Amino acid sequence: MLTTTLPGPWAGTAWQFRHALLQDHLARKTYLQHLRTRADAGDRAAAFLLAELLAGQGRVDEAIAVLRPRADAGDGNATDLLAELPPG
Repeated sequence: MLTTTLPGPWAGTAWQFRHALLQDHLARKTYLQHLRTRADAGDRAAAFLLAELLAGQGRVDEAIAVLRPRADAGDGNATDLLAELPPG
């Protein structure tokens, strides 16, 4: 197994950076799950924010799946957001 040990003060800095990246990754995933739960419960704002975040990550098909039921139910804003999404 190959390991790299950084000398002196850099070891702590590298660990802090890796830790921050991991925290950011976990927070983002948890936030998306929270938004999805709220959207599924009927929270319109959460659905729109979730769709925008998913589209921003290139997950356009998932964004469409979030917005489609609202657009089909006559929500004009959901229809507009669907029209603005890039092709999946």
